[in-house]
Amino acid sequence: VEDETVIREKLTTVISGSDIVETVKAASNCKDALTTFSTFKPNAVLLDLGLPDGNGLDLLRHFKERNGQVLK
Repeated sequence: VEDETVIREKLTTVISGSDIVETVKAASNCKDALTTFSTFKPNAVLLDLGLPDGNGLDLLRHFKERNGQVLK
């Protein structure tokens, strides 16, 4: 989750090119991230702390509320 387009695209490209990661989903804000997380359960999440519509740490709390396996 990264609001800066260039950084988000670069991270997506680098991570997608890895043999370790099968699927990469990107979001530019909290709203899009929550929508994506409702249907896609990632093994790892990279979060920007300062997003235009919220805080990355608050977003992490939402992820944990929706899936108790987060942070374990």
